[in-house]
Amino acid sequence: FVAADSDGDIVFNNSQRNFVRETGASIFLFGEPQEEQNEQEGPTTNPDIDQQLDDSDLDAPDMREKFRIGFDSPSLYHRQLLLTVDPTTTFGIDRAYDGEIQFGPTEDMTWDMEDKKFVILGVPNVTDVSEFPLVVTLPQSGPIRIRIDALENVDTETTTVFLKDRVQNTVTNLLEGDYETTLESGEHYNRYVIVFRKDSNEEETTEEEEEEEQEEEETEGDWEEEEEGEETSEEWEEEEEETTGTGEDTDTDTEA
Repeated sequence: FVAADSDGDIVFNNSQRNFVRETGASIFLFGEPQEEQNEQEGPTTNPDIDQQLDDSDLDAPDMREKFRIGFDSPSLYHRQLLLTVDPTTTFGIDRAYDGEIQFGPTEDMTWDMEDKKFVILGVPNVTDVSEFPLVVTLPQSGPIRIRIDALENVDTETTTVFLKDRVQNTVTNLLEGDYETTLESGEHYNRYVIVFRKDSNEEETTEEEEEEEQEEEETEGDWEEEEEGEETSEEWEEEEEETTGTGEDTDTDTEA
């Protein structure tokens, strides 16, 4: 299905994608080669295949943060939504990154952006003030569940995922458990929102505090060493004076 905003030519390409091998380069030969023809013409090369054999620079792993949010409907239909953090995207609609759905099932949960429904979102970042609204559609009342299906490249020590219920005025930490409730039939807009909490600033502050404490300990250690050195010098001077004084008394006795 292709949707267009205006008339014009359509060009299909994969310029927004990287080619990544799964099991090495693939070479397809159609038909059996004829020996006589090969002997006359000699070996043939395919520039596309030759280039494909040297694609190690495109094999870099995808390290983007990915949040997979799951939804279970009353009839046990399961929908998984994807939120990917990609610095090349925006908080608006980005073609080739955001996946819009126009003809979904009767029981469904989707992202809500600009009055359209999406199953995939690409966003530049997630912060404490980021909110990503959901739409839940039910033809009849029943129990639902919203949970985390999977997290990829997400540091759960510094990132927490919450579900905010604006009707019940509750916030559920989805890292600790699922959200479950009985929902009435209909399309529920502006009720559920995915929000985040990022604790990276606190971690940086902790590291700075640790560095300051270490510097203070080193400074105190240097000061104690200097103090011990001063005491040793004073003791050495006292011993030298005692030794010098004893020598003068001995000389006087000898002269006498």
